[in-house]
Amino acid sequence: MSQRPVSFVLLASFALTLPACTSDEEKMMRFEEELADVVSVHKDDCEGMAKGITTLAERKGKEAQALKRKLVPKDGAAKAAWEAARKAKFGPRIDAVTAKVKGGATCMLTAESVARAMLALQGDGEDQPDRPAPERPFTGAPVAFVVDKVNPQSLDVSAYNFADKMVGGYGLLIRYLRADGTPVPPPNAFGGRDHRTWSVSGGAYRVPPGKWRTFTLERLETPAGATRAEILVDTVRATDGIKIDQEPLWQSTSFGWPKRP
Repeated sequence: MSQRPVSFVLLASFALTLPACTSDEEKMMRFEEELADVVSVHKDDCEGMAKGITTLAERKGKEAQALKRKLVPKDGAAKAAWEAARKAKFGPRIDAVTAKVKGGATCMLTAESVARAMLALQGDGEDQPDRPAPERPFTGAPVAFVVDKVNPQSLDVSAYNFADKMVGGYGLLIRYLRADGTPVPPPNAFGGRDHRTWSVSGGAYRVPPGKWRTFTLERLETPAGATRAEILVDTVRATDGIKIDQEPLWQSTSFGWPKRP
């Protein structure tokens, strides 16, 4: 298994809540400052940093994740505009947070205990306890991806894990469709194929056994004319949240988009 440490950059994209009476944006900013203080105080003490972040996650993690989903746009262009507006409003405070975080970069980039604490704070996507399990993919893959929304530069997806291990690494086949169901070839598709290949892995994409999780696949330009998309899993790798197995848990034997039996 290979280690994939969680970058300190997660802090910059993460935000949270304080007791009501301030705006959501202000709550996010204050939480980032609180988190940066934990990192700064323990910049030379990785275990102390991990404990501090874990305590923060236990107190505010779930609420933090909900607020982030509420405020941060999923579409790439909209997200960039939101970040620019936030920078204009909180610029000096964001710069101060960034400086403190950089001071603790060594622990955040190298200490597994800190990486695990950040994963607990970040969460692993939205659970959907009332959503029934989907039909298992006809390919036999242990993970099913459902495209919930097609955005200009991204896809909002839900993933369900049929395996008995947590998974967190995927090779994907993505096919865009017109309203009549015919494929729309993506730009620069290899060999003129009607689909593109993509891969994602890491703590942000982990899915526990028998659970749904939702996340956004970014930097995917939707071709003109496409109104929906479908995804098949080509490769699945297990994870413990930090380390991704090098050997696939499952891998397709098909070349290209498989045909349904």
